[in-house]
Amino acid sequence: MGARFALPRLAGLGALSVVVLAAGTADAAAQERVVRSFGPADGLLVPPVWSLAQDSVGFIWIGAESGLFRFDGAEIRRWAPNDLRDLVMDLAVSAEGRAVALSVEGRLYDLTSSGVREVDLPWMPVNTARRSGRVLAFEPGGPLWVQAGDSIWGLDPGAPRALNRGAFQGELPRGVVKAASGVFVLTDRGLWRVSRDAEPRRVWQVDVARREVVTWAVEPEPGRVLALLNVGATQAPRVVEIRDGVARDLSPAILPQARAIALVEIHGTVWAVMDRYLAALRDGAPPELLAAGEGFESGGPLLADREGSLWVGSYVGLQHYPEPDTRLWTERQGLPSRHTRFVGRSGAAIWVMTWAGPTVIEASDQGWAARDVPWDSRSPVCAAATGTAWTASGEALMRLDGVAAREVME
Repeated sequence: MGARFALPRLAGLGALSVVVLAAGTADAAAQERVVRSFGPADGLLVPPVWSLAQDSVGFIWIGAESGLFRFDGAEIRRWAPNDLRDLVMDLAVSAEGRAVALSVEGRLYDLTSSGVREVDLPWMPVNTARRSGRVLAFEPGGPLWVQAGDSIWGLDPGAPRALNRGAFQGELPRGVVKAASGVFVLTDRGLWRVSRDAEPRRVWQVDVARREVVTWAVEPEPGRVLALLNVGATQAPRVVEIRDGVARDLSPAILPQARAIALVEIHGTVWAVMDRYLAALRDGAPPELLAAGEGFESGGPLLADREGSLWVGSYVGLQHYPEPDTRLWTERQGLPSRHTRFVGRSGAAIWVMTWAGPTVIEASDQGWAARDVPWDSRSPVCAAATGTAWTASGEALMRLDGVAAREVME
């Protein structure tokens, strides 16, 4: 995988570190990450966080131990506290913009611009809902599907449809998650697809002898399914890619033993969250693991928002990784100063002008590295359409070709 650069948001800003959106490099784990944490001091009140969703407007909805919350990018606000006081175990948003929440007491609510409205569900078993983010899923262009007991319900207006374990060849439904078409049903023996207009169809059957269980699945594109597996009680989890019923292991290197929870894919990187760590899986590279030492708090629900950011719910709050492959560069990574004035690109090289002087960041097979520059400049970097760039050094004009620089006039 290559690299993407956050140049426009940096040029001309003082007292900032350089931010490079670089994935798959050998030294990625050594770089500092951009991460924000939210908890009671930020308005989230009582964690844990049990569910996450982003609505059609862009608000982030948070289902927590202490109820429902909405984050607008600046403030986390308790939502409808007089009407929804229970733990919110799951959230779902339809392609048409409908957003719903399910409480641990088995009550379903439509989320409105001013509060919530309870949906009458006389069939829902009361006090049997578990604390899980795998209970609600909207079918694209279709109904809301809900797991209740050992059945899956499709809530078509006026004509609800129930599918019990007989519809899945005796397998026990364990949850539902959205798919590119229809909805995935997670069973105790595999993965199925259901829709309003078709009978359930098996997507993949797990290795029962290995005691595998599908705990989450996503469909980044039609016909390509990613599944996260718990394997026995003491084995390492697995991530597989399924095409036409055939699975390919995406985690050939053994992951540490943990309880698998959920996964998403962002810009080709598969992020799988466990109870004790967050794993980034990329083709051709060993897994990158974020645990407590890297600032990871604990495993919980995942959300990939429309801006390409990753959100992780935890037992102590909520973590936000803006563009999760983003890395920070400061003095610790070789910059003369973290007080960056200007940033520009010349070919594959990144030129950084700080108050303490310039440096160039270049990529190699061993990863990204900062290199000292034997001349001084604090001037803007002006990139040309040819791939070269220009800057000033004293009274001289400097031409930047990749990592090379030469004086062209005085």
